Amino acid sequence: MPAMDWNDLRYFLAVARDGSLTGAARRLHVSQSTVTRRIEALEAALKAPLFLRRREGYVLSEAGSELLPAAERAEEALAAVSRRRFDAPGVIAGTVRIAVAEMLGQWFLLPALGELRAAHPELELEIVASVETIKLARREADLAVRLYPPREAGGLTIRRLAGLAICLYAAPDYLARRGTPATAGDLAQHEIIGWDPAYADFPIPRWLAELAPAARQPIRINTMAGHLLAARAGLGIAALLPQAAAENGLTRVLPDAAVFHHDIYLVAQALPQPDRRVDVVAQFIEQLFRREASRLAMAASPSDG
Repeated sequence: MPAMDWNDLRYFLAVARDGSLTGAARRLHVSQSTVTRRIEALEAALKAPLFLRRREGYVLSEAGSELLPAAERAEEALAAVSRRRFDAPGVIAGTVRIAVAEMLGQWFLLPALGELRAAHPELELEIVASVETIKLARREADLAVRLYPPREAGGLTIRRLAGLAICLYAAPDYLARRGTPATAGDLAQHEIIGWDPAYADFPIPRWLAELAPAARQPIRINTMAGHLLAARAGLGIAALLPQAAAENGLTRVLPDAAVFHHDIYLVAQALPQPDRRVDVVAQFIEQLFRREASRLAMAASPSDG
């Protein structure tokens, strides 16, 4: 009987969490064949199939369901050892993974990280900047900067960081061609840069649907950077962060009416023991967004851009 390699539990957890070999390989930065080989080795060591191969993906077998809680406990124990390893007095080292809404990452967090790195040069940061929901309970990240409270149950700490203003913008040439809307009702005669239907329940797409229910959305994009580029190309009106729009020469639309106010939250796992690395990064993020609070909550003036 082959001996079990504890490292194979990482591959098992990745497949269990993602439901596919491809997703697990992407998560672990290895090839799909490596994931397959490690899962097969673990199954051989345990003499039991861990997954059922279904059309919708990989589903835990009975043996896999029994192994899952033990694998998660082992993962947490190794993480705790790692945290203690880097707990030398005065030194903050190791990796912290941060999930952040794309626009906040690009225009606020990333430009400020030099300050954090200068204070803690041994600290390594992994930034996941997207609109996708990251599950902290599954250790997909240590911290998350979100635009809405998490739907995950329990085991999390949630702090409001600041408020955020989102406004409507368009390229000057688009407005020259199509005219500038004077009221929200005029948006029915315009084209809105929309979101992929998968994100229809997110706050900004919901706001757009309520504000301009009759407007056409001929282009739908799943990233805020894509919305910015589409608006800059004159393809329609987009809901954007004022700072990003101003930097790209866009014109504010309906400056007296169309403002979406959003809260920004910092979400972390409620760990059984303090993690100095995560605490230092969380404190930095909290101070950064509080420092930038007035700029985040203030819509750009009509003359901007």
